[in-house]
Amino acid sequence: MLPNPIADEWKEFVTTMKCIERVKIIRFILTDTWLRIVLQGFAVASEAAYGAVVYLQCFYQNNSAKVTILASKSRVAPVRVISILRLELCACVLLDQLIQKIRSSLILEISDIVRHTDSTIALAWLNTPANHLKTFYRQPRFKGAKNDGELLLDPCAIAS
Repeated sequence: MLPNPIADEWKEFVTTMKCIERVKIIRFILTDTWLRIVLQGFAVASEAAYGAVVYLQCFYQNNSAKVTILASKSRVAPVRVISILRLELCACVLLDQLIQKIRSSLILEISDIVRHTDSTIALAWLNTPANHLKTFYRQPRFKGAKNDGELLLDPCAIAS
Protein backbone atom coordinates (compact mmCIF):
# COMPACT_ATOMS: atom_id res chain seq x y z
CA MET A 1 0.00 0.00 0.00
CA LEU A 2 1.41 3.37 -1.03
CA PRO A 3 1.06 6.49 1.10
CA ASN A 4 -1.57 8.88 -0.29
CA PRO A 5 0.86 11.58 -1.54
CA ILE A 6 2.88 9.00 -3.48
CA ALA A 7 -0.27 7.27 -4.80
CA ASP A 8 -1.67 10.63 -5.96
CA GLU A 9 1.59 11.48 -7.69
CA TRP A 10 1.60 8.06 -9.39
CA LYS A 11 -2.00 8.50 -10.61
CA GLU A 12 -1.13 11.92 -12.02
CA PHE A 13 1.89 10.45 -13.79
CA VAL A 14 -0.18 7.62 -15.31
CA THR A 15 -2.82 10.06 -16.62
CA THR A 16 -0.13 12.17 -18.32
CA MET A 17 1.22 9.04 -19.99
CA LYS A 18 -1.94 8.78 -22.10
CA CYS A 19 -0.45 11.29 -24.51
CA ILE A 20 2.46 8.88 -25.07
CA GLU A 21 0.39 7.36 -27.89
CA ARG A 22 1.10 10.49 -29.93
CA VAL A 23 4.87 10.11 -29.60
CA LYS A 24 6.43 8.57 -32.68
CA ILE A 25 9.91 7.10 -32.66
CA ILE A 26 11.23 6.90 -36.19
CA ARG A 27 13.60 3.96 -36.45
CA PHE A 28 14.32 4.06 -40.18
CA ILE A 29 16.81 6.87 -40.74
CA LEU A 30 17.77 6.65 -44.43
CA THR A 31 16.26 6.42 -47.87
CA ASP A 32 17.79 5.06 -51.06
CA THR A 33 18.62 8.49 -52.45
CA TRP A 34 21.33 9.63 -50.04
CA LEU A 35 24.59 11.05 -51.39
CA ARG A 36 26.70 11.66 -48.32
CA ILE A 37 26.55 10.69 -44.65
CA VAL A 38 28.24 12.68 -41.89
CA LEU A 39 28.44 11.79 -38.21
CA GLN A 40 28.19 14.90 -36.02
CA GLY A 41 29.33 14.37 -32.43
CA PHE A 42 29.07 16.74 -29.47
CA ALA A 43 30.90 16.52 -26.13
CA VAL A 44 29.87 18.65 -23.14
CA ALA A 45 30.60 18.72 -19.42
CA SER A 46 29.52 20.50 -16.27
CA GLU A 47 30.39 20.19 -12.59
CA ALA A 48 27.64 17.57 -12.17
CA ALA A 49 28.04 15.39 -15.27
CA TYR A 50 29.50 15.00 -18.74
CA GLY A 51 28.15 13.45 -21.89
CA ALA A 52 28.25 12.93 -25.62
CA VAL A 53 25.69 12.73 -28.39
CA VAL A 54 26.07 11.63 -32.02
CA TYR A 55 23.80 12.66 -34.87
CA LEU A 56 23.64 11.22 -38.38
CA GLN A 57 23.45 13.97 -40.99
CA CYS A 58 22.31 12.67 -44.36
CA PHE A 59 22.52 14.70 -47.57
CA TYR A 60 20.13 13.73 -50.37
CA GLN A 61 20.13 14.09 -54.16
CA ASN A 62 17.45 16.79 -54.05
CA ASN A 63 19.87 19.07 -52.11
CA SER A 64 18.08 18.52 -48.80
CA ALA A 65 19.56 17.22 -45.58
CA LYS A 66 18.15 15.38 -42.60
CA VAL A 67 19.63 15.10 -39.12
CA THR A 68 18.72 12.19 -36.85
CA ILE A 69 19.96 11.44 -33.36
CA LEU A 70 21.77 8.10 -33.28
CA ALA A 71 23.04 7.69 -29.74
CA SER A 72 23.98 9.48 -26.55
CA LYS A 73 25.84 8.60 -23.41
CA SER A 74 26.27 10.43 -20.13
CA ARG A 75 28.19 10.00 -16.92
CA VAL A 76 27.75 11.54 -13.49
CA ALA A 77 30.81 13.41 -12.30
CA PRO A 78 32.75 11.66 -9.54
CA VAL A 79 31.99 12.60 -5.93
CA ARG A 80 35.48 13.98 -5.40
CA VAL A 81 35.97 17.38 -6.98
CA ILE A 82 37.46 17.20 -10.46
CA SER A 83 38.31 20.22 -12.58
CA ILE A 84 36.00 21.17 -15.43
CA LEU A 85 38.96 20.65 -17.77
CA ARG A 86 39.25 16.99 -16.78
CA LEU A 87 35.50 16.53 -17.14
CA GLU A 88 35.61 18.17 -20.58
CA LEU A 89 38.41 15.80 -21.59
CA CYS A 90 36.41 12.86 -20.22
CA ALA A 91 33.47 14.02 -22.34
CA CYS A 92 35.72 14.11 -25.42
CA VAL A 93 36.90 10.56 -24.72
CA LEU A 94 33.31 9.43 -24.19
CA LEU A 95 32.37 10.99 -27.53
CA ASP A 96 35.23 9.23 -29.28
CA GLN A 97 34.23 5.86 -27.78
CA LEU A 98 30.62 6.42 -28.84
CA ILE A 99 31.65 7.32 -32.39
CA GLN A 100 33.89 4.25 -32.65
CA LYS A 101 31.02 2.02 -31.47
CA ILE A 102 28.65 3.58 -34.02
CA ARG A 103 31.20 3.26 -36.84
CA SER A 104 31.70 -0.42 -36.12
CA SER A 105 27.96 -1.14 -36.04
CA LEU A 106 26.81 0.88 -39.07
CA ILE A 107 26.99 -0.80 -42.45
CA LEU A 108 27.21 2.52 -44.28
CA GLU A 109 29.92 4.47 -45.98
CA ILE A 110 30.44 7.46 -43.70
CA SER A 111 31.79 10.43 -45.65
CA ASP A 112 32.98 12.46 -42.69
CA ILE A 113 33.05 12.53 -38.90
CA VAL A 114 32.95 15.89 -37.13
CA ARG A 115 33.51 16.23 -33.40
CA HIS A 116 32.35 19.35 -31.56
CA THR A 117 33.24 20.69 -28.14
CA ASP A 118 32.46 24.05 -26.59
CA SER A 119 35.65 23.98 -24.53
CA THR A 120 38.53 25.81 -26.17
CA ILE A 121 40.72 24.71 -23.26
CA ALA A 122 39.99 21.03 -23.88
CA LEU A 123 40.62 21.52 -27.60
CA ALA A 124 43.98 23.14 -26.84
CA TRP A 125 44.92 20.20 -24.59
CA LEU A 126 43.88 17.71 -27.26
CA ASN A 127 46.14 19.46 -29.76
CA THR A 128 49.12 19.56 -27.35
CA PRO A 129 51.86 16.97 -27.98
CA ALA A 130 51.52 14.12 -25.46
CA ASN A 131 55.09 14.45 -24.17
CA HIS A 132 54.25 17.96 -22.86
CA LEU A 133 51.37 16.72 -20.67
CA LYS A 134 50.98 15.08 -17.26
CA THR A 135 50.09 11.37 -17.29
CA PHE A 136 46.31 11.86 -16.90
CA TYR A 137 46.16 14.24 -19.83
CA ARG A 138 48.22 11.99 -22.11
CA GLN A 139 45.58 9.25 -22.14
CA PRO A 140 42.29 10.80 -23.29
CA ARG A 141 43.05 11.58 -26.93
CA PHE A 142 40.78 11.34 -29.92
CA LYS A 143 41.87 8.05 -31.48
CA GLY A 144 39.71 8.47 -34.56
CA ALA A 145 40.56 12.05 -35.49
CA LYS A 146 42.78 12.23 -38.56
CA ASN A 147 43.60 15.91 -38.20
CA ASP A 148 42.82 18.99 -36.18
CA GLY A 149 40.20 20.01 -38.74
CA GLU A 150 37.94 17.25 -37.44
CA LEU A 151 37.79 18.92 -34.03
CA LEU A 152 35.45 21.87 -34.44
CA LEU A 153 34.41 24.44 -31.89
CA ASP A 154 31.17 25.68 -33.39
CA PRO A 155 28.20 23.51 -32.37
CA CYS A 156 26.01 25.54 -34.74
CA ALA A 157 27.85 24.06 -37.72
CA ILE A 158 25.54 21.05 -37.68
CA ALA A 159 22.63 23.27 -38.66
CA SER A 160 24.26 24.37 -41.90
